[in-house]
Amino acid sequence: FFGADSGVVPSLFLLLAEELRDRGDSPPRLLFGGRTVAHLAGMNDFESLAELYTCTDDGSHGSRGLVTDLMKELLQRGVVESGETVFCCGPDPMMSAVAGVCAENDLRCFLSLETYMACGYGVCNGCTVAVEGDRFRGWPYSRVCIQGPVYEACELRDL
Repeated sequence: FFGADSGVVPSLFLLLAEELRDRGDSPPRLLFGGRTVAHLAGMNDFESLAELYTCTDDGSHGSRGLVTDLMKELLQRGVVESGETVFCCGPDPMMSAVAGVCAENDLRCFLSLETYMACGYGVCNGCTVAVEGDRFRGWPYSRVCIQGPVYEACELRDL
């Protein structure tokens, strides 16, 4: 379970954490990174819902460095293990790096894209991403506003 600097953690993660709590599951781990502590807006919403791990580029909160470095550290320590599922949002380069770490460590990875959606209901095709996989029935592109915004990392061709 993974979040990263996107201004504020999406409500999708908050809803997922609440659903896991309501089902009686163990709390998910939330890795939350940003440039500075000011970029970690919304992290307090998760204090009672998740194991919270933070990092900032400048070291102002949590570990110093990138969220992918924190993820690798937690993998080395056995806090995160192969076979687990990762949910990620944030800037595309960071999500691409997370998807790479996941592929190297046998972690299933879902990415919540922050693609610009001009119309929001599939008419303009302005939010298309290159995809592959059975769920797209041979179509090489997917409209994020219709089939997304969450994709499994292995479905995205050009992340």
